Amino acid sequence: MSNSDKHTHKTQWTVLQEGEAEGVLLGGNLGTFYLLQGTECQPAFNKPFILAMEEDNQSGDYTAHEFARHLESILQLPNARKNLRGMLIGRFESGGLVADKLVHEIIATKNIRVPVVANMDFGHTIPMLSLPIGGHIKMSALSNGITIQL
Repeated sequence: MSNSDKHTHKTQWTVLQEGEAEGVLLGGNLGTFYLLQGTECQPAFNKPFILAMEEDNQSGDYTAHEFARHLESILQLPNARKNLRGMLIGRFESGGLVADKLVHEIIATKNIRVPVVANMDFGHTIPMLSLPIGGHIKMSALSNGITIQL
């Protein structure tokens, strides 16, 4: 599949959990971010952060399971749950069979009480936002709108 065959339309971002948050933006592709664990490149979760995450479609039918497993693995790292302030979830590729309802269920099972925005245009889909990983951001996820301030 060429890049032009991937989703090329903008999507409606979805508020899964309302709230406002600010902190350092950490994350990326969960499969890759997961591989940083135990290395000197793994971020320290020692201050407030917002987790931006997305998953590619390499797991096919198991993409949702891998997303849930990688997320749980990150949440178990020292200070991760304590300092997590918000989450941004990138849109899944069409072949991954990950419905919005399933993403909502995965987040609900993690007992996460922070603002969460899903279906965002970053990651392995087109169009693709660039996010300032390591930068300070503010997010607002409310029923009347979503704002991300860099």
